[in-house]
Amino acid sequence: MPKTNYTVTDKPSRESWADFVFKHPCGNIFQTPQMFDVYQSTPNNNAGVLALQNDGGEIVALMVYTFISEPGIKRFFSTRSVVSGGPLILENNIEYATLLLSEYNKRVSKTDVIYTEIRNLYDTGALLPAFNSGKFIYEDHLTIHMDLTRSMEQLENALHRGRSSNIKRAIKKGVVTRDIFTPEDITAAYHLIKDTYERINLPSPHPELFLNAADSLKGHIKFFAAFLNDKLIGCRVYLIYKDMVYDWYAAGDREFSGYHPSDLLPWKGMLWAKENGIKIYDFAGAGKPGKEYTVRDYKLKFGGALINLGRYQHIHKELLYRIGVLGLKVYKYVR
Repeated sequence: MPKTNYTVTDKPSRESWADFVFKHPCGNIFQTPQMFDVYQSTPNNNAGVLALQNDGGEIVALMVYTFISEPGIKRFFSTRSVVSGGPLILENNIEYATLLLSEYNKRVSKTDVIYTEIRNLYDTGALLPAFNSGKFIYEDHLTIHMDLTRSMEQLENALHRGRSSNIKRAIKKGVVTRDIFTPEDITAAYHLIKDTYERINLPSPHPELFLNAADSLKGHIKFFAAFLNDKLIGCRVYLIYKDMVYDWYAAGDREFSGYHPSDLLPWKGMLWAKENGIKIYDFAGAGKPGKEYTVRDYKLKFGGALINLGRYQHIHKELLYRIGVLGLKVYKYVR
């Protein structure tokens, strides 16, 4: 029986690429051509894709990644590659995964990327030998899934009493929620997100990210906002793909925290998703097990299930990585 030869390309057919992601049981929005376009068109980001193909040109493994650099001096010790939701490997084939990750490492070693982080959206335990051979180190990392196939009564009963009360208070105080579409409203939501991220010492996204996403992800993105007397006081950005809605970005105006937009928005978002046949609401990051994390405590009070899908990290430039960790600590201290 002749041996199958595999080739890796960074320019797969967009049609084949989209089809592979959609048909893969773990296919997700972050591995689609449209999401690639979002990051590729956003400053300080440089998206890439690698596809492993067999002799017949069929894709058997694929990975979309994004090189991210912070502006200014931080760029020299923070340039990283993020692989959200992937890689996607046909039938969890170890050979395919090993070939893809090996080629990725070769290419990244020729760049300024200091480290790679793979943020799983599914259980990758079956691929662990391939990750190990590529020197990707696993670490536990949590997320929270809301099962939207439950009845309304079950969802309401799962709500923590305090969370349920805050939702009722928000409505009583006149807070309303609605989708936003205009560039002006999306930009206002961005500034709320930027302020929130800067307050908690996290890198904020580039201002063009959401406008690019609105343009490229039509039908797969929802900008959802809370208003009080026409003033935007909270927002949520959702990514929608197949039977999952992903809570991508969130923010609230601290001056209006007493109006509870951060309780009302996700609850209304869940109800919208359920009404539209979506099965899972992914609350996204919930920190590391055994480490106190107030955001996790807040999210769990909506009645979801804690899931450990983990992450992988590969340090490509050890010295620069160590300098970067120290530099970020100093930066946060002197800010």
